[in-house]
Amino acid sequence: MATAAMSDDQPPLKRRCRNRINFLPTHMSELKVVLLGNSCSLRRNVRNAILGQTNFSTEEEPDCCSSVRGQMEDKEIVLINTPDLLLPNISEDKLKEHVETCVRLSDPGPHVFLLVLQPEDFTEEHKRRLCRVLQLFSDRSFDHSLILISTSKEEVSDITEQYPAVREMRSLCRDRYLLQEKSELSDLLTLMDQIITENNGEHLSCDGFDEAKDFCFMKRSEHIKPSSTLELFEEPEKEKEWEEEFEWKQNEWWEKRRLQDEQKCEMEQEKLKKLWEAYEEGREKYENKRKEAERRRKQEEKEKTELKRMVHDIKKKYGEKVRKQAERLNNKYTSELEALMKKHDEELKAVKEQHEQSQREKEEELNDLKRKYEEMKDSSERRRNSCSVC
Repeated sequence: MATAAMSDDQPPLKRRCRNRINFLPTHMSELKVVLLGNSCSLRRNVRNAILGQTNFSTEEEPDCCSSVRGQMEDKEIVLINTPDLLLPNISEDKLKEHVETCVRLSDPGPHVFLLVLQPEDFTEEHKRRLCRVLQLFSDRSFDHSLILISTSKEEVSDITEQYPAVREMRSLCRDRYLLQEKSELSDLLTLMDQIITENNGEHLSCDGFDEAKDFCFMKRSEHIKPSSTLELFEEPEKEKEWEEEFEWKQNEWWEKRRLQDEQKCEMEQEKLKKLWEAYEEGREKYENKRKEAERRRKQEEKEKTELKRMVHDIKKKYGEKVRKQAERLNNKYTSELEALMKKHDEELKAVKEQHEQSQREKEEELNDLKRKYEEMKDSSERRRNSCSVC
């Protein structure tokens, strides 16, 4: 590919902590990882970064699956590398053969699928073929998958949004992905730990291939000699016969798998139909409730408007009547008060005049008395004077 050389010069992961795999559960003695992707050199570099080695350093694209085992502290890790299974010229039978080999190398099953992708070269067709490869392993392959993205672009913050095929793969893998330029080996191990924890430390069960493997073992056991040399086949003809029977059994299994997939698809469609009917029923009930609530709201608004109008009419009708009655009473009480005050003023004036008349009479009587007293005094004085002369 065009960007393969670039990937060789730029290691996909920064390895600061060599041979660190203390995340495995205690009951797991080894971790089995399958490498898939659209760049041979990038997958090789990832494998070497994890192991801290330079194994499989050839520049040629491998034509078959291969595995390498490494030691990390007290645990072992098995990395299974694959040829480029996303090429359009690989037939369905060849693809199944590679998947079967990969299952055999990861027996009893892989724990993690590491999808090493270069967005610039990852097309929609690559996405469909990669999904097909994962489905050949198991329907639950995406639960065990994570993506490692390597790009030549300087700005990588939103790299998955720029390429629809990568964005869809990220969604299928539950957003479990790492960016080469921003990640270290410890980040990759942490994400693997997350996948192992979510799957309770269990490997991926490839049931169909397990059946084929059991059939292979049964047929081979029929040809094992009871000798220490453990020669598997006595004659080449029997080996050819076994291969034909194995191929027939394998084809039979694939046909059975296809029928199961079709049945499962029909069940899923029926389930989706029921869910859609339930959704439509729920939506209809919701619409009915919404319409009923809207009708009640409008009715309440109408009743409130009518009540306000009635209150306004009552105020207008009886308010004018009360005002006129109040005016009449006010006029009545005002006139009565004025009459009462006028009467009071008249009585007060009469009393005042009577008092003044009484005062004048008393003053006249007092003046009469004073006059009589003066007359009596003058008369007495005249008598006294006349007596003194005599």
